[in-house]
Amino acid sequence: MAKPIAFCQLFPETETKTFVTTRLGSCEQGQIMAGMFPERVVRMDQTHSANVACYRPFGGPDLLSDLLNPNPPKKIRVQEGGICIPDTDALWTAETDTLVIVKTADCLPLSFYHPSGIIGVIHAGRKGLNTGLIANTFRDVCQAIETPEKMNLQLRKNKTEKPLPFWIHYGPSICVNCYQINSEINLHMDLKQHATAQVREALKGHDLRETYSPFCTHCHRDLFFSYRGGDSVERLYTGIMRPS
Repeated sequence: MAKPIAFCQLFPETETKTFVTTRLGSCEQGQIMAGMFPERVVRMDQTHSANVACYRPFGGPDLLSDLLNPNPPKKIRVQEGGICIPDTDALWTAETDTLVIVKTADCLPLSFYHPSGIIGVIHAGRKGLNTGLIANTFRDVCQAIETPEKMNLQLRKNKTEKPLPFWIHYGPSICVNCYQINSEINLHMDLKQHATAQVREALKGHDLRETYSPFCTHCHRDLFFSYRGGDSVERLYTGIMRPS
């Protein structure tokens, strides 16, 4: 089971700490929390949904649409390996010393940072991309940045005239040549292309700092786990945190 081969700075010149795992080490969540990050670990029970959660340790995870709901549907589970939020495929927080992680094995792991103090991860697979996961995520994040008081968030204020940039990283995922979704008509899907277009549409007018992993998980099975390559259990992990 796994360990990251190295910590990597996906977002240079920012305060974040990040990692991406490989086949040379996949990560059990308990190992991450116990051995590498003594801080909080928050992960998702991913279901290829379009659901987004904001993690707040005192208020609990919420969808913005659930704030007026006295019985919000999402209930966190605390277990070995940290906190797990069920039925969620995008997760963000404004908390420091909190590691948020996403697991993948061909789907696109997308991580992001905003200088107001928000970090997050997205499990961008075919179903999520086709049902509005990215639009939902950045709708909620942008609303929080504009009116943080509605969610009792302590965010940094923008003291400049220009919008603060969003840092976006598109991690290793299956490439368009390897990702055939209909064999009868030889139809392929480009996850990175779809995700990039949706991010740019959702964050239209914002300054974007986008970076891309050059690796295909299926082409580079010597480095990465690939579901289509036969890895039905093992997964890759991408994590981001913001130290206090």
